[in-house]
Amino acid sequence: MIRQNKPIFIKLIKVENMPSSPTSFTELTNLYAPVYFKCICNGETNYIAPQMHQTNHSLNAVIIKMPRMQLDLTFEVHDRDKILPETQYYIGNSFIEPFVPVAKRKGLFLDTDEIIKPNPAIPNPYGGCNFKVLPERRSRAPVLPIINHKSPIQAGNFHASLTDLSFMTYDPYSSLPPLPEDQINLNQKPVTPIRTPGKKKDLFEQSETNETEYYRWILVSKRDNQSENFAKMLHCLINEHHKLVLNESSESVIQTFTYTTSTKRNLDVITGFHLIGPNEHMIIAESRVQTPNQSFSKLLQFFQTRPPLSVKMFYNKANKFPSPREYACLSTIFQTIEIPVNILEFVKVEALYFHSSVIHVLYDVVQKLTAILQSQDFEYINANDLYPSVSQLNQLISQAQSLPSFMTKKAKTVTNQVPKIIQKSSARSQSAMTKPHLNAFLENRPRFVSFAKPVINNARPPNKRIGVSHNGEEELWLVDDPETLKEEGWEIEIIKRPASTRVNRAKTQISRKNNKILQKTI
Repeated sequence: MIRQNKPIFIKLIKVENMPSSPTSFTELTNLYAPVYFKCICNGETNYIAPQMHQTNHSLNAVIIKMPRMQLDLTFEVHDRDKILPETQYYIGNSFIEPFVPVAKRKGLFLDTDEIIKPNPAIPNPYGGCNFKVLPERRSRAPVLPIINHKSPIQAGNFHASLTDLSFMTYDPYSSLPPLPEDQINLNQKPVTPIRTPGKKKDLFEQSETNETEYYRWILVSKRDNQSENFAKMLHCLINEHHKLVLNESSESVIQTFTYTTSTKRNLDVITGFHLIGPNEHMIIAESRVQTPNQSFSKLLQFFQTRPPLSVKMFYNKANKFPSPREYACLSTIFQTIEIPVNILEFVKVEALYFHSSVIHVLYDVVQKLTAILQSQDFEYINANDLYPSVSQLNQLISQAQSLPSFMTKKAKTVTNQVPKIIQKSSARSQSAMTKPHLNAFLENRPRFVSFAKPVINNARPPNKRIGVSHNGEEELWLVDDPETLKEEGWEIEIIKRPASTRVNRAKTQISRKNNKILQKTI
């Protein structure tokens, strides 16, 4: 008879990483019943014996189905029910034998006298999963919250805990192909719909792929009372979202999570940073486009509010950024960066533009942050790739404490051309790429090198090489006789020193791709 019906065997092995046991006073007063498990396959329901609340449950329940066909199996975990199912038949590992419903069990957080009188106003949340029985395999399936099921606890209870079911299917006749799904017993009852993230997989791997896309959100504000509170509200919203999806209540614990460790619990995290200066706040955040993306709806609702006049907020649902995340490698999922200087003042520091200066490595990040602070257009920020990279932010963090020493009165003597160059970078970038230019727009970023002090003792100071551009194609020089170089075919631009400098002389800076001509001229 066995050969004629060709059975298949499904073994439910164990459930791991269950949600936390009821321990708080509120949960204890709810008087939850023990954890029990329900399995539905081809219209037949089996109950696995109840167990006390714990992290891992060993089931070892075997279900036999005949005849051999492709079936859908639905598995449910009930860990917050008020009563146990009214059945006398359980399979798998048994509870305390014999199970007497009227007996009080220590450590189960239940009062059997109250369990038979449940409170109908409190719904009973549970999690579940479903999978195909064939082909034969040993695998795992994620246990997730049932869709549209009201819960007195967090909706992501099971998902945040990464609860999963280990199971094994054995098909003695695996050499035979399974029957098509349309030939399954038509009397099979519909199963409860299950929320599954993306495409269903028997072996659940929770990770972001190359196809994942992201939104970016920017908030810039001054540090007055009203504007600063608006920036703090956004930071608080992000922290509260992380407490929910990571199932943590402490903000200090949240700060220990990196992108890698947090996505092992939940993909729906917000990455980015919060820059705090003496006069400004800047927040740049990234959220998912694909599900799970509850963070998107929260951020969208916040960014659609009307901010104070001193607050600028940039976002566009049409702009989607490809994988990977720009700020996935920061030390925390959402990092706070505090600097003791004002960015709009620090950009004028002369030492920032000398290659020999220790703070010259901050040139790119300061230029990008300045452009974002002064920008009025989200499209301009995206088109010019003004987002500071993780390495640039790490350089800013490492030198943050030493920056005030460069903000002395002597160090502030710098030309007023710097902010003008930033504003005109978009308009001048096309002409700058056609031939060598003094300010050498490299990689769509403005370039500026300030003047070296002239040698007063010599009547005619020699030409002085300042350095090379970032791509190594252009050399930057200072000269004292620009008119002669103009006659030789050089393109030059004269920039005068401010009247406050000790020597009020016109100095010229030139650049040329042909290094041989430079050497010959000198």
